[in-house]
Amino acid sequence: MDGKFIKSYKTELELIDFARKYSINRLGFDKDHAFEKYDKSIYAYYFVQWSPRFRLKIRWESFENRREAKISASKKKTEGYDVYYRDVEAVGNKNLPITKSLLKCDLAEIAFTVPHEKWHNYAKPYSLVFRDCEIIEEACANAIGFNEASNIVKELYGNKSDEMKDVLLQLDSGREASQEARNIGEELNHLYKSKLDEKEMMKLKKIICKKYDFEPNNASILETYVYDALFDLTDYIYTENSRKESIRIFTTALRTASNKGFRKGVESLLKHYDGDKEQFRRVPNVLHW
Repeated sequence: MDGKFIKSYKTELELIDFARKYSINRLGFDKDHAFEKYDKSIYAYYFVQWSPRFRLKIRWESFENRREAKISASKKKTEGYDVYYRDVEAVGNKNLPITKSLLKCDLAEIAFTVPHEKWHNYAKPYSLVFRDCEIIEEACANAIGFNEASNIVKELYGNKSDEMKDVLLQLDSGREASQEARNIGEELNHLYKSKLDEKEMMKLKKIICKKYDFEPNNASILETYVYDALFDLTDYIYTENSRKESIRIFTTALRTASNKGFRKGVESLLKHYDGDKEQFRRVPNVLHW
């Protein structure tokens, strides 16, 4: 069965292999074993994220077993947290296999995912304090993933291909989501700092979330926030500088965050940004409880 499955995904496997080698040879990322082999035993990885209902704070854990993840999610709900459960095709791991769920993604998503995750592997020696580095690391991963996906797809399928159209839509969507994430984050942060009772706060929380087309679930909102709140900043840096210089800027920011904290890491990035810096200075570190 898996032999037939693999043969039916020849195009996807060729893209994964190209993107893996591209990440090593063009971007200078580690020559590890990520995305080298297909593992039929792993369909996906499973993330459980939880957040207090009226604070901009989030934590998460990952599982290889869906049942264990759902048990964990159920436990967190009974403890009174907002909970968000999701499947993911890949996680930062130097021995990361090719999963069934990755092969089922569209080509634009695969072209994004491989350099995104390869960056995580490369960044780990610089990103030593999880709670202070993770938001910065994810924003850098998105900048690399979205922008290099267009280069990968262009080389393989051409600048006018349907795959390229999908990649550009993906990039535009990421840029739009970044501003939206900051907006909803600021509104909710203001609400949670108010002295309203929980009943009134929940009523207003639902109104704010509806405006941005989110469920009133802090865990799902902040999952987006972690990935997107600083993306406009890192995307600007990546498009205004060479790859080599951008990656140097990114690793310097991670090293700074590890040694001096999240705020100093953001300031390290802002040295290379010419726009409105205050919007990024207002981004809270939602991982620091």
